[in-house]
Parts: sequence; C-alpha cells; structure tokens
Amino acid sequence: MKPNGPYQADTHRGGRARVAFTLEPLLVDDVAAGRLLGIGASFFRQLEQRGVIGPMPILWGKRRLHRVDTLREWVRVGMPDRKTWLTMNGGE
Repeated sequence: MKPNGPYQADTHRGGRARVAFTLEPLLVDDVAAGRLLGIGASFFRQLEQRGVIGPMPILWGKRRLHRVDTLREWVRVGMPDRKTWLTMNGGE
C-alpha cells in the first residue's frame, strides 16, 4: 500500500488496519543540517561561523540545533547571508 502523507496503513494478522507514522525531525544537529544542504558538517560549521548560513542555531543545553523548517525557508528564499536573513526576519 502506498504511503498517504505522513501516515502509512498496514494490516496485521487480525485484519484490522494499523497506522505507522513517519516522523520528520523538527530540529537537527550540525551533521544532519549539513546533510540537508548537501555539505559536510565541518564545512557547514565553517559557513555558519563566517555568517554565510543565515538562520541561527537554537541552543538547548549544550546542544546546538537547527530548525528544519527554517533551513528550508532559507534555501527557498535564495540562501541569503546571516545579516540579510536576520533583517528579513526581524532579527530571528
């Protein structure tokens, strides 16, 4: 059976349908953020330090995480540098 959006129906032995969820992460680390952009984690970090990556990471304890939806929006609008991105988004 084909997946239907984030849900996939499956039938088990009892004949009742069960639904499996495919969850997409909301936040990713530098490694996954680099993968989303098609680059390595170390190059992603270099670009981020130089202000080439527009969106700022979220600091959660000792972790630096990136919002997937924000990275997608950043790419959609042409990947502006951090200064431009922050101006476009009211400093966020």
